[in-house]
Amino acid sequence: MRNNRRRDPEYQERYLENAITPDSDLTRKARQRDKVIRRLYGLSLEAVKAMYVGQKGLCALCHQPMAFDELRIDHSHKTGIVRGLLHNKCNIFLGYSGDSVERLVQAIEYLTQNF
Repeated sequence: MRNNRRRDPEYQERYLENAITPDSDLTRKARQRDKVIRRLYGLSLEAVKAMYVGQKGLCALCHQPMAFDELRIDHSHKTGIVRGLLHNKCNIFLGYSGDSVERLVQAIEYLTQNF
């Protein structure tokens, strides 16, 4: 069975350390990601790392572990305010709901009635 290094805690620790260290193998990738994050969300990679550590490496929605290099930055499309870090599937789930609490309540009612 192949070991998934993204799930390996030692790899994640090294990735987090190297993501902002100038002399790492990941520097080019980290710099590129940093530029995108700054442009889209006004956050530095260090700020995202601090959020990840603050969330204890867990998705803010489903509370399951997520790899740092797999996370998505959730934000309000109305205000642009960053809400938290999510798995891709959780982020897509909120996106398809249109960030509508009413639509999510309707989904809960649907699942409750048809389970």
